[in-house]
Amino acid sequence: MKRPTTRGDKLILSSPSSRLALFLVTTLFTLLFSLLLASCISQAKLSPAQIRQLNQVYQEASRLFHQGDYFSLREAHTRFQSLLEQGYRSSSVQARLLETSTLLTLREKELAIPHHKFLAQAKYFLAQFPTSPEWSSLFQTIETLPLELKGFANDMPGRKINPKISQLVETKALTSSFWAYLYLHFFPYPQEEKNLKPQIEKTFRDSLLIKYKLTSSSSKSSEEIAQFLQAHSSFKEIYFFLGSQLLKQGRLSAAEKWLKLAHEIFPDSLNIIITLSQLHFRLEEFQECLALSNQAINLKPDFRDALLGKVMCLTYLARHEEAIATAWQLLKLGYYYLGETNYWLAWNFHALNQLDDAWQHIEQAKKYLIGWNEVYSLAGKIALDQNNLSEAEKNFKEALKLNPADCPSAFSLGKVYSQGENWKISAIYYQQAGECYEHQKKALKQEINEIQSSDLDGSRKIRLIQKKKSQLARLHLAQGTSFYNSAAGYFNAGLLQEALKMADSASHYAQLKGKSNELIMRIKEEIKD
Repeated sequence: MKRPTTRGDKLILSSPSSRLALFLVTTLFTLLFSLLLASCISQAKLSPAQIRQLNQVYQEASRLFHQGDYFSLREAHTRFQSLLEQGYRSSSVQARLLETSTLLTLREKELAIPHHKFLAQAKYFLAQFPTSPEWSSLFQTIETLPLELKGFANDMPGRKINPKISQLVETKALTSSFWAYLYLHFFPYPQEEKNLKPQIEKTFRDSLLIKYKLTSSSSKSSEEIAQFLQAHSSFKEIYFFLGSQLLKQGRLSAAEKWLKLAHEIFPDSLNIIITLSQLHFRLEEFQECLALSNQAINLKPDFRDALLGKVMCLTYLARHEEAIATAWQLLKLGYYYLGETNYWLAWNFHALNQLDDAWQHIEQAKKYLIGWNEVYSLAGKIALDQNNLSEAEKNFKEALKLNPADCPSAFSLGKVYSQGENWKISAIYYQQAGECYEHQKKALKQEINEIQSSDLDGSRKIRLIQKKKSQLARLHLAQGTSFYNSAAGYFNAGLLQEALKMADSASHYAQLKGKSNELIMRIKEEIKD
């Protein structure tokens, strides 16, 4: 073996085996030093004054632990670490430090914060200072639990829990608030015969940890969450759950207030980011929606909900090439959202008039999105633009079968039959579309009234109402056009009374009044003859 050579004051290893040997020696020295240090600390003698001071630190750390909110737990974690470093009550402090690390990790998973430094620290601690085997198994299980992601499609993989840990948690669930919290987290929907939730609520009715966990569940109303927050204002993480419930109720401005506060405090929470993005999507603020989706993707590049949200926002911004590129990223991830991804690919290819690609992807979407009338409606539009009338007819009929309120599909069927000069059937579908649009107009007017009475600020409210009124105007014209086309179809089929009725309906629309009156005159002349 070659001997190491030196250059100045630096040792230069001349072979891989020498470098390996040095690495092993260094690692062994570090391990021995850590064990020696731990031994010295544990055997260090503390003065009565030091013990009194450390007792106070322990009591305060325990109080913060039972306070239960994220930032109190973080402060408790720091203090328990400090106590261990000073050799104070090592066994009880070790256990409490591990419990605190567990709760902080679960809280971050509940908010979908992708980094878990407390979990990493706990695993390192266990590696250096082994305790009971159950702790190692518990942290291995916690590590495998998915982030509780919420988003446009609300996809969360199922929990897979080690059977031994499952039994351990169930056995200890009523022994402390810590184990009760773990039970509620691990088993949100327990089997009836194994449901310990009622007993937990009774046994730990004064525990803030348990009160928080129960309050943050999806079954609680915004009023109940607000009451909890008023009584326990240190629980900043509850802002997200309050904002989410307000969003479900359509109270958009109040929801945004709490979600923005939550985002300021927990900027890396994927749940907060994606819910804010969803709020902006509902407000048709697609640029803001896109920015938040990108923020989430930067934190977790394979976050399917954020990628899907980005595709949707880009689509509505008419940035079709970018939407397609993002959809391909989502498609490559596989397994989830294959139907949605193919649907939006078809939509964007259709918008670019790339009809063959659009058809390929809408056919794929049908395999996954069972019962979605929107899929068949889009398929019908693509087929119609390809001049494939039989395929268009089949898909529009399926869309109407799945949703009789699919007005555009009824209108398009009228167009399909008119191109085949099947005038009576064409007129029937156009009439159906016109009557259908009336219901859509009423729903949109109700939506406008809700926006007017909402808690949105003035400028935002005005902008959104203007958008909705533009949509209402387009619906109004589509309805009038449906009635006019129906009248023309009935006229060509020789059904003059039906034609006169539809033409009269069309004459009430300003843009169609002249054409409709001319048609009415022709119909009346035919009736006289």
